[in-house]
Amino acid sequence: MPNISANPEHALFLPAPNPNFNNGVMKPAPRPLPAGLAMADLNFLLSTSSLFTYEAVLYSAAFGVGELNPTMITTRDRSTTTVVGDSGGFSLISGSITTPHKHFRVQVLQWQES
Repeated sequence: MPNISANPEHALFLPAPNPNFNNGVMKPAPRPLPAGLAMADLNFLLSTSSLFTYEAVLYSAAFGVGELNPTMITTRDRSTTTVVGDSGGFSLISGSITTPHKHFRVQVLQWQES
């Protein structure tokens, strides 16, 4: 399986999975997938994926802050993968996050540090 982020001569475009994908790859498939694939094969942060791997991902603090369930982000091998944390600022200013700004900033920093 190729690591599509392994060529240092090219720009690194980071996938940005949404929470449905991030959580979905941790569960059984709702119906059979083609070619005998499993949902875990779609987890591109797993080195055992039979499709492809990627060593970095962009993930929004709007999704990560307060996430308690195991996800592809929280269960990844931290020695071989990197999460670039987005601040979640757009979600905050658009009103989809109702936590006061000063509290959310602290939560984002704690999430990024962990």
